[in-house]
Amino acid sequence: MDLSVVIPTYNEAENIQILIERVFRVFHEHSLDGEIIIVDDNSPDGTQQVASQLRSTFINLEVLRRLNKRRPSSAAVLDGIQLARGNMIGVMDAELSLRIIFCKLNCVYFGKLREWLRFFTLLLINLNCFREKVYAAGH
Repeated sequence: MDLSVVIPTYNEAENIQILIERVFRVFHEHSLDGEIIIVDDNSPDGTQQVASQLRSTFINLEVLRRLNKRRPSSAAVLDGIQLARGNMIGVMDAELSLRIIFCKLNCVYFGKLREWLRFFTLLLINLNCFREKVYAAGH
């Protein structure tokens, strides 16, 4: 699997279907094998139920309900990462604002996944070489 997108939610029943459909559309448009992991903090508005109903339409949709847990969303993200199967993991919130555009822009680039992986590998190698030079110089 190319990409996992973890989305922590709380009271997003009105937005969650649109969000899921948009992200899967981006996966399809860019030939990505991707999954979405919804991590819901026991929303009283039925977010988890709405998302779970979409699992029959989207096979790469996972829905995790965190009972008796509320905030911080970073804890929900970590729970979602534990379920992730993708070679790369992205995190976004569930608001239907500029963040979905940000995801679409990033997913366009993820369409060239190998180039990005090479880029990140070279970046890490360069950072490690820089760190080793700094330590060798005694700084």
